[in-house]
Amino acid sequence: KPRKGRGGGGGAAAVGKQEAKKKEAKNKAAKKTVRYRRMDANLFTLDLGTLAEDTILATGDPVHCANEECGAVLNSASQLTTPGKEGDGKGEEAEDAVAAEEQGEGDVVDEQLWKCEFCGIDNWVVVSPEEVPRSSSCDFMLQPATVQDESSSGGGSGSASPNVVFCVDLSGSMCVSQALKGDKVKLRGDKALEALRQELNPHGEEQHLDESWNQTWVSRLQCVQAAIDAQLDMLQKEDPNARVGLVTFANDVHLIGDGKQQEVVIAGDRLENEVEVEQVAANFSVATPVAEAAEAIRTRVWDFQEGGQTALGPALLASIVVAGSSPGSKIILCTDGLSNLGFGRLDTEEDLARADVFYASAAEKARAKGITVSVNAIKGSHCSMAHIGLLAKETHGTLDIVDPETVTESFGTIFKNPVIATNLQLRLVMQKGMFLRYEGNNSNAHSLNKTIGNATTDTNVSFEYGVKPVPAGTEIPSVVRFQVQVTFQRLSGAKLCRVVTVEHKVTDNIETVEEDSQLDMSVINRVHTHRGAKLVSEGRYEESRLHTHANRLFLKRAAKRNASHREGYQKWKAQQAEIEEVVKTEMADDEDAAKNLFEGFTYVSEDVQQSRNRRHQKSDTSNNTIYNAMLL
Repeated sequence: KPRKGRGGGGGAAAVGKQEAKKKEAKNKAAKKTVRYRRMDANLFTLDLGTLAEDTILATGDPVHCANEECGAVLNSASQLTTPGKEGDGKGEEAEDAVAAEEQGEGDVVDEQLWKCEFCGIDNWVVVSPEEVPRSSSCDFMLQPATVQDESSSGGGSGSASPNVVFCVDLSGSMCVSQALKGDKVKLRGDKALEALRQELNPHGEEQHLDESWNQTWVSRLQCVQAAIDAQLDMLQKEDPNARVGLVTFANDVHLIGDGKQQEVVIAGDRLENEVEVEQVAANFSVATPVAEAAEAIRTRVWDFQEGGQTALGPALLASIVVAGSSPGSKIILCTDGLSNLGFGRLDTEEDLARADVFYASAAEKARAKGITVSVNAIKGSHCSMAHIGLLAKETHGTLDIVDPETVTESFGTIFKNPVIATNLQLRLVMQKGMFLRYEGNNSNAHSLNKTIGNATTDTNVSFEYGVKPVPAGTEIPSVVRFQVQVTFQRLSGAKLCRVVTVEHKVTDNIETVEEDSQLDMSVINRVHTHRGAKLVSEGRYEESRLHTHANRLFLKRAAKRNASHREGYQKWKAQQAEIEEVVKTEMADDEDAAKNLFEGFTYVSEDVQQSRNRRHQKSDTSNNTIYNAMLL
C-alpha cells in the first residue's frame, strides 16, 4: 500500500513489484525441471594388473553357452546333470566317468545338461570331470609361449625384448631457455667446465657480479637430452636387452634408431602421405640391445640441434611402426609445440577435423601393436593435449605437462609402470534382466565385448550396471552373478583366457548399502571420477555437473550413515575439486555454457558440434587434468 505523504508514487512502486513478480514467475516457468538418476553402488572395477599373477590353469578349452548374446563359460558354480540321473554333475556321473576311464573307456563321456546360470537356456555339453573348473578364477591356455632361436635377441624362450622409442621435438621453440638454480640438470661437458673453473679459480673465491651466481641457463632441448641420457643409464642396468631407438622431428622426420644403422629422412611431400611414412618406417628397425648401443645413442642425442617447424604427426606414426615390432614396447613423445606440418597438423578448422581422425587412428594402431605411448609436454607451451593426450589414454601410457627441469623424473616414472599384457579383449556377462550403463549400443544388453589393448600394473576398467524393471510381485533374487572373460597375450607370447565368476548379494534398500561398512569407497570414487572426467573430455559440462551433484549426495549420505566412509568422501571431494575447477574455467570461457554456470543445473541438450568445439577449445592444462583423472 502507498505510504502516507507519498502520494501516488507508492502505487507506482507496487505496480513495479507486481511486474517483477510476474517476470520472475515467467522465468521460472521457462526453466525446465531437471531430473537426474539417483546414484547407487551398482558398479565395479576390474584390476587388470593381476593378469601378471598366475592362477589355476584349467584343463581343456573353455565351454561356452550356445546363446551368442550370452556366451558365458562353464564355471565352478555351474550345475551339470545327466538325463535319468539326479545330481549336479559333480557326483555320481563324475564317479562313473572315472570308473570308465580306469577300464580303458575314458574317452566315452556322457552328454550332460548345463542350464546356463546367466541366460537360462539349456546347453548339452560333453565334458569330463577334470575339465569342469574347480575355482571361481582360472586360466585357459589358448596358445603356448613362443620359443626363439638361440641367435635371436635375448636368446632362449620368450619374445624379443621390447623397444623403447624416444620421439623428440627439435623444432625452433625447443631452444627456449630458463635459469635453473644449482645443478639440477646434468649436461654433457659439465666435468670439463668444472675442471676449467678450478684451474682459473683454485681457491674457490666468489667471483660474481650479481645474485645470478650458482645458476645454469638451459634450453628445453638440453633438459630432454639430459633426461634421455639418464634413462639410458637406467636401462643399461635394469634392462640391458631393451632396444632403444631415436626419432626426431622438425621440418622433416629423422629415423635415427640406435645410432648404428643408416639414418633415414622423411621429408617433403612424404610428410602428407600416411601410407608412404608407414612403408618407410616398416623397413627400418632397431636391433641392437642398449647394453651395446648406449654410447652410440648418447652421441646422437647430444648432437641434436633445434630449428624449424613441427612435423609431429608423421614422426608419431613412424615411431609406432618402428616400435611395433615387439609387443610391450614404449614410445616416449616429448614436444613443446603444436603440430603444424604434415598430416596431423592443427592449424585450421579443416585441419582439426582431419586431425580428429588421424590421432584416433594412430591410437588404435599403437594399441593393436601392444605399444604404450607416453606424452611429455613442456610447460609454457601449447601442444593440443586434446589430440596427443588421446594416445596416452587409449594405450594406457602416461600424460604430463612438465617443467623442463623435471623431465628426467617424468621419464623415470614411465618405466616404473611396465606393460604386462597386450591384445586384451574383454567379455563381460551378467544375468539376464541386468544391463550396462554408458556403453553405447551395448547399454541395453546383459553382455559386452570391449577392446582394452594393453595392460600395465596399474590398469583398471570400470563399469556401472542397472536392473530392468520387473512386473509387480516378481521375487527379487538373493544374489546376482557376474563373469569376466579376459583374453590376453603375455610378453612371452603365451595367449590365455582368464575367466572369473563371482556372486554378490542383493538388496532393494539403498540405506542398507550406504550403511554397509563393506562398501568400498575407493572403487566408487574411481568409477564416478572416470565417468565425470569422460563427460568433461567430451565437452558435456552440464551433464558432468549433474553427475557430480548426484554423486555428492550419495557419498554424503553414506558418510553420514557410517563414519568409516568419511575418509573416502573427503578423498572424492579432493579429486573432484580439480575436475570441477576445469569445468568452471571452461564453462566461463564458453558463451553458451557461461549462461548456465551460475543458474544451477539447467538442462542443455547434447549438441555434437558444440561438444566437438569444446573439446578443441579446452586448454592443455585442463586436458591434462581430465585425461589423468581418466587414467586413475
